[in-house]
Amino acid sequence: MSTFLQSQGLMNQTHFSIIEIDLPVVEGVCTVSGEPGFGTPLSCDQTSNATRTYKFTQVDAPFNIPESGVLRLIKSISETPAKLNSGKGLSSRGTASISFVDQFNKDPNPDAPAVTQEVTEQGSFFAKLAARNELTNKEIRIKNYRVESDGTIDLEFGAQTRHYIIEAVNPKKKDEWQITCKDELARINIGDSVWPLPLEGSLRADVDDSVLTWPVDANVTYLIGDTVRSGDEFLKVSAVANIGTGSATITTAARGVAIIYTSFLSSTEKDSHDSGDEVYVCEVSDDERIDDLLERILIDIGIDASMIPKAEWAAEIDEWHPTTRINTLWIESVSTSEVLEKILSNFMIDMWFDPVARLVKISAISAWQESTSTLSEDDQINFESISRKREENLRSTRALIIYRKDFLASPDSVENFRSASLFKRTELESPDLFGEPKTKRFEFSSIISKDGADLLVNRWVNRYINPFSYSWITPERKLNFNTGDVVDINSRSEVGFDGLRSKVSRAQITSIKPNYRAEGRDYTVTATSYEPLFSTGSEIIISGNVTDINLYIQYAGAPSEPVELTFIFDGTVGGSSSGVIPAIKAGAFPVGSKIIFIMANGADLQAKGGNGGAGADGKNGLPAPTTTPSNGQGGGIVYDAMGIDTDIYFSGATPSVNFPNADGYIRAPSGGDGGFDWQQVAAEGFIGGSGGNAGDGRAIGTGGDVGDNDGGTSTNGENGAEDGSRSGWGNDGANNNAFGGSKGKGVVDNGATVTFFGETPARYVNGGGDH
Repeated sequence: MSTFLQSQGLMNQTHFSIIEIDLPVVEGVCTVSGEPGFGTPLSCDQTSNATRTYKFTQVDAPFNIPESGVLRLIKSISETPAKLNSGKGLSSRGTASISFVDQFNKDPNPDAPAVTQEVTEQGSFFAKLAARNELTNKEIRIKNYRVESDGTIDLEFGAQTRHYIIEAVNPKKKDEWQITCKDELARINIGDSVWPLPLEGSLRADVDDSVLTWPVDANVTYLIGDTVRSGDEFLKVSAVANIGTGSATITTAARGVAIIYTSFLSSTEKDSHDSGDEVYVCEVSDDERIDDLLERILIDIGIDASMIPKAEWAAEIDEWHPTTRINTLWIESVSTSEVLEKILSNFMIDMWFDPVARLVKISAISAWQESTSTLSEDDQINFESISRKREENLRSTRALIIYRKDFLASPDSVENFRSASLFKRTELESPDLFGEPKTKRFEFSSIISKDGADLLVNRWVNRYINPFSYSWITPERKLNFNTGDVVDINSRSEVGFDGLRSKVSRAQITSIKPNYRAEGRDYTVTATSYEPLFSTGSEIIISGNVTDINLYIQYAGAPSEPVELTFIFDGTVGGSSSGVIPAIKAGAFPVGSKIIFIMANGADLQAKGGNGGAGADGKNGLPAPTTTPSNGQGGGIVYDAMGIDTDIYFSGATPSVNFPNADGYIRAPSGGDGGFDWQQVAAEGFIGGSGGNAGDGRAIGTGGDVGDNDGGTSTNGENGAEDGSRSGWGNDGANNNAFGGSKGKGVVDNGATVTFFGETPARYVNGGGDH
């Protein structure tokens, strides 16, 4: 005897299946209104006290089943497991359909008190089974077997078991019945469930826009720390009283203030509310991991925790979204499928139900996913069974998402969102390639952060540069891969420029459909191309105006293993939006990675200059004011290596074939000047001091504010000059009556080894950097 996997390699295989259904039964005493019953909870006054497993096999099963009670009633089996929906995140739901021929002169409950010989001979087996039992949502198992080479069968361990739940049992044409099945994720189908689960809260009386204690319903268990919504207003509950009674109240924190837990979640505005208005208890995601949120949604809608492989989920998120956290309020109950699709599509994660493992699986999408096996035509792929089709609907050269909605209760229209992230591969839009831009526009998002948005648009474009779908047949003995796997495909249809078979193509398995044929089982497999954007040593071109960029996320797509990448700054103009955010940072590359910068075509990387300090406030009248001016602010950082070894080519020869000569600059900004003291202009008159001048940089700092002027005139600080004529690059701000800000920094190592290459030192202005 051997297991299903142990016998998989048999050259000559005989296949059959057994369908199992577990149903509750009443053993022993079973009566209906004092008369004998029929042995099930529907046909007895007594509750169930046992379970009976009904077993069926094909009418033409090729042997004598060595076990009593297995009925030869299966006419056909059709199964369509879940299929990954590229770009949507949530897979299709798996389904199955089993057709049976009915049997007469047999009873499904032969030992029940009311089942006499007359009852056994009247009606049909399935008609009585359906009448006596509620079959909807009961577990059903498709157990696929092989006859071993010696003709033996291991009914206990020799099966691959595929799990579904019954959706309906219906009679078909004469003497036939059909059982239709669905997988566990069918619980999230549109109309079947919503999330968050609604609690039916309401106000018992009117409240105006200043009341802090609200009279609420007796139905909902309100808790301290909850956030509730009434109309468009959010409130955090700070105290509760008499919950569950007709005098229940909640006390809220100050009205009209932002909702903040660990992180900011939403702004709000106070309003008046009427008796009977909804009081909706929001679900809160406060720095919540993606896998934790997905888990609690599925459990809330009835997915058993045993079907959620949380350790696998956590490992997948740790590898591909290690720092991603979700911060939002879930402010209304909507279709669960809508909620899941929003989360999964925003973070490019696939979710599906595996009927063999009986688990809900997830897989993150990244250009850095590596293949786990190679599938070759005439081996794992049946000869001439493979087809390939371009998926033009997925192809994109650009991707855009608009995000950051501060007032969550406002409509989902563009004016209510504050940020956008765009990634583009303009080289793909040239006349020699696709000849046009093609943009994927994501739905507006209130759950994604800047890093998440940047990563999403990068991964989308790089995942779907030139997508193809594949379909082929795999024999059962060669099925050594699973849905979700990334594989290499070696096919005769994949040829190079010379007509010879090219290198293998990479693809993700999107579905594996068993075919129950008269001659045995095989599998229809579908896949979507998964071409890598990068490999170690790749060159990534960055051009145009860039600000506050994270190379790891925005351009490299967050690889999970150490890599060596070359970034070509092709005529790039770089800057930063503030003095505390680097213009360019390496990001969280895995330890052991290396970065190469090639400055090309006059690339000029700078950062924001420091702001000038404010002047001291003046005053009318004695005594003299005691105010002091403020210090200037420091200039920003141009490049923070964040511990990742980096080579930077400013001029001269480079290791790049496409950009053999470097030509560019890195220039640290200057700090802002300090502010000035107030000045006395009369016996009792003091005017505010002047603000300090701003430091030069790509984004020039702002001149310091003049002090409040009560007794005369004064001047504001001046902004730096774009040509550097005022303070130039890399200088400390001037010490006036207050100190000047520190000079900005060209390159900061943070533990990295950073090496410069070039012939002209003037191409680099260090400022307060490490070089």
